[in-house]
Amino acid sequence: MEWCLAPNRRYWAGSLLLAAVAIPLAMPFDPDIRDGLMSVYGSMGGDVRREIGAWQQYGALVSVLVIALVIIKLDPGKVRRLADLALASVLTATITLVLKIFIGRPRPKYDDPFTFLWPGGQYPIVRDGKPVLAGTLDPSAGSELWSMPSSHTSAAAALTVFIITLYPQLRWIAIALLVIVIIGRTTLGNPPAHWPSDVIAGAALGWLIAGIVMHHSLGTRLLDRVRHRKRVPDAAAGETQPADSMTPTIHALQAGEPAASHQPPAPKVKEAAHH
Repeated sequence: MEWCLAPNRRYWAGSLLLAAVAIPLAMPFDPDIRDGLMSVYGSMGGDVRREIGAWQQYGALVSVLVIALVIIKLDPGKVRRLADLALASVLTATITLVLKIFIGRPRPKYDDPFTFLWPGGQYPIVRDGKPVLAGTLDPSAGSELWSMPSSHTSAAAALTVFIITLYPQLRWIAIALLVIVIIGRTTLGNPPAHWPSDVIAGAALGWLIAGIVMHHSLGTRLLDRVRHRKRVPDAAAGETQPADSMTPTIHALQAGEPAASHQPPAPKVKEAAHH
């Protein structure tokens, strides 16, 4: 445990530890955990439930753009780190989607938490009241076989890591918002969109990817590299002698005449006056 939480590796080892321990522990009890969470959620007041539902988009595109605009307006010195946020968000979304397709876990609506299709597998989804065999890449299946990991949760975790890295004083607010997303993805809807182990996997994945990107400033470094490559050709073009300045010399050489020297004439020395 201490090895995982060491300062030089906790940004990635901690999330791997969470995934390796919490997912196997939660998976056998996914239905029971879900039912317990839904019972607690159902006992909450209507305003609380609506607030939980409203914050489910934390980590999605609009929330990322709002945070980016706030940083641009109020903290210009950290604008360059938005490149890290952009890279972390894109990588998290892409890798999450790839894993969804690869794992192929049916949504909780099918009440089959222990089925994983893996590549090439098929599952009887319901279309127009009839069961139809579909794979994870079948357009007719939509996202019904993409339960694990939760993309909402992975995006929320990536944004949380970004906020904690730049503004450590806001860590508990960001973590609280992440927890709200986790609760909502396992309770909202009847049935909800995800099993508890889905959101654990999503949180671990988003935290891992964003932790690596933020720790090494990969987005900022990529942005600097792109800018440097753009400046190098411009600088090289500015150092090249203009073609017009070479025209007289070229014409003189073609005519067999010696090229005119561009050296300045030697200064004249006045002869001393003799009286």
